[in-house]
Amino acid sequence: MMLRCRILLLLCLLPLALPWRVLAAGPHQVPDAGTFPWRATTATELNLRSGPGTGYASKGVFDSGAFIIVDYRTTVGNWVKVSFNEKVQGAMEGYVEGSYLNYISQLYPSPPEKEPSPLAAIWAKVWRVLRIILIVVAVLLLYIFKEAIFEVLAPMFLYGCGGALFFWLLFKLGWLGATIGAVIGLIVGLSNYYSVGGIGNGIILVLKTIYDIVSLPFYLLNQLQIILSEPWRYIFKQHVKDDDTREFLRIFLEVLKVILYIALTPLRLLNAIYFNIVVHGLISLYDLLMEVLIPCNEKEGKGNFGKWLLMLPWRILRYPVFHGTIAILESVAWTVIDIFVPAVTLYHGTDLTAGQSIAGSRNRNNNLNWKSGTFTASESSWGGIGVYFAFLRRVAIRYATDPYRLNDLNPVVIVCRVSPGRIINYSLAPGSVYYSTGYMGKPQKLNSWSQDHRYTTGEWWNAYGGYWELCLFDWQNLYNSRWRIRTIYVYNIRTRLFQHIKGGKAHWSFKF
Repeated sequence: MMLRCRILLLLCLLPLALPWRVLAAGPHQVPDAGTFPWRATTATELNLRSGPGTGYASKGVFDSGAFIIVDYRTTVGNWVKVSFNEKVQGAMEGYVEGSYLNYISQLYPSPPEKEPSPLAAIWAKVWRVLRIILIVVAVLLLYIFKEAIFEVLAPMFLYGCGGALFFWLLFKLGWLGATIGAVIGLIVGLSNYYSVGGIGNGIILVLKTIYDIVSLPFYLLNQLQIILSEPWRYIFKQHVKDDDTREFLRIFLEVLKVILYIALTPLRLLNAIYFNIVVHGLISLYDLLMEVLIPCNEKEGKGNFGKWLLMLPWRILRYPVFHGTIAILESVAWTVIDIFVPAVTLYHGTDLTAGQSIAGSRNRNNNLNWKSGTFTASESSWGGIGVYFAFLRRVAIRYATDPYRLNDLNPVVIVCRVSPGRIINYSLAPGSVYYSTGYMGKPQKLNSWSQDHRYTTGEWWNAYGGYWELCLFDWQNLYNSRWRIRTIYVYNIRTRLFQHIKGGKAHWSFKF
């Protein structure tokens, strides 16, 4: 038993009796080939050889702890190429077994990767979302324009094949014939397609799809602006107070309107940017682009493809470049003006004939048969002589679809940015004024009283229909101007699409 204990004790102490250099000479992990050069020290006495392997001649021996530079790792096992500053038996470089080196640090370490900035990280996420949106839009465009793509690609293929065969037989230049034929086929395909207006229908369907998705929150924000600008409106639907009380209320509530007007500036600005710049800008550019593709003027190529092609540069310069630039500048200018002059998006129901003339420009569309660019005042007895608007789209649609109001069978809704000015709620007017509204009312009295008190718009609760209406007084054509009522777009109720205005919409500030 005593002998066994002594043997176990000897085995435990045996490592302490071994030379330290033998323990240190155990194998080390050699770094990856792409990380060299490295600084290193030898872990034991180490042979330097003329090649990567024990079969090569020895050029000397490194002492344990010698400092060397490891240039690279060879393809033979763990052998590495080394160099050093002190001569060892007349040699300056050679090969050693790399696992017997202690690797200290890289000689030329690669710079640490920088963490992306917060902005770059956000952009990366946005770009991923944008790529998905672009894919969806591309698929949507392919679906919408599938007929157009076929009608254009079919002649390109046929003419390209014919041109390739013809040029190959004559000149052995099939590629040139294919190119020329494809170009001719493209022109023929576009000629066939533009004449039926398919391009315009496709583009407007894309715009309408996008608008339907985006418009709902802004429609609600516009309604919120209307409600908050005069929240007591819904209390004063009927004439219930005496004249003295109403006079005090009118003055008091107009002071509150100014306070609310200032408080609602952020909301008004948001609505102005969306309706003035985004909606008006995009649809204006659509109308002007359609004049490039499908002109309404015979002098600019209507019905004549040769003249269409010849006048193409002129139409590009005149419509999207010149008038498009003015439309965008106007949109931006009126967005700024809307900050200081209260404006809201309102709806006007009418027919297509009137809608085309109201929104269109006579200088760019000779087919307009009456005054263009402005509204014609109605002599309705309900709220005075002027231009009528609704807060809600459904009310405008109701008016537009009344048969006795229409000149044709195409009802439309004109969506406008309106600067109503000072508004009088008839329920807060004297009793004689309030009872002049409605069926068989006295519009002249409504207009004259409002003008005497410097009101430019009247509003009242239409109890018969169950909705609010506005009348912009215009019995002497004092207020009916482009800046006061600015058309954003015309919506065709029958087709359920934006109505293309031939020649483009009239500018808000200019008559050309």
